[in-house]
Amino acid sequence: ARGRPRHLALEQRVREIATAYLAAIAPARRTAMPRHTWVLVIAIEHVAVRWVLDQPASISRDDVVGELVRLTRAYLAELGISAT
Repeated sequence: ARGRPRHLALEQRVREIATAYLAAIAPARRTAMPRHTWVLVIAIEHVAVRWVLDQPASISRDDVVGELVRLTRAYLAELGISAT
């Protein structure tokens, strides 16, 4: 629990940076961007943590990163945001 405040601060900072970036490339969706980035950050964090905890031998780090990129692109495309 000692690291919890630092973890939350890092998570918040990542969301702020992602929100600013996405708002810059999709200004029409600016008001909804905090919600979208919250979903993305939490989803990515959860997959990364589970990969570390589960240590699936058949899934490499590069595989996880590739899947997270695909997941993020699909989510953003569904929102009408192109982040390439």
